[in-house]
Amino acid sequence: MKLCTSYFAKHGKHPNAVSIGGRNWWLPNLPAIPELTPPWDLVADYKYHGLSWEDYAKQYVTQLDHLGVGRVEGLLRDGMVLLCWEGPDKHCHRHLLADWLRKLGHDVSELG
Repeated sequence: MKLCTSYFAKHGKHPNAVSIGGRNWWLPNLPAIPELTPPWDLVADYKYHGLSWEDYAKQYVTQLDHLGVGRVEGLLRDGMVLLCWEGPDKHCHRHLLADWLRKLGHDVSELG
């Protein structure tokens, strides 16, 4: 499966865009995959309460592992552009998801 990742501000109107970062108020009709969105308490712990990136990453990958390969792959379609909030140079769960999917043999790249 070939997938791309990006962020709302850059590719929110891409025809294959799907949110993995929760609902977006300025793109209310954008399809979303809530199962791939990290829980808010995890995001808040990282952004506001001092959780390290390494611990955030472990917890998010554990979320993916608990969902399971079959479930995650079943949520995705070839050609999707998976979007969240952070720019490409920031720590972000979409990069963790991309790495997780690459280990399964999927072609995942950041959309230029």
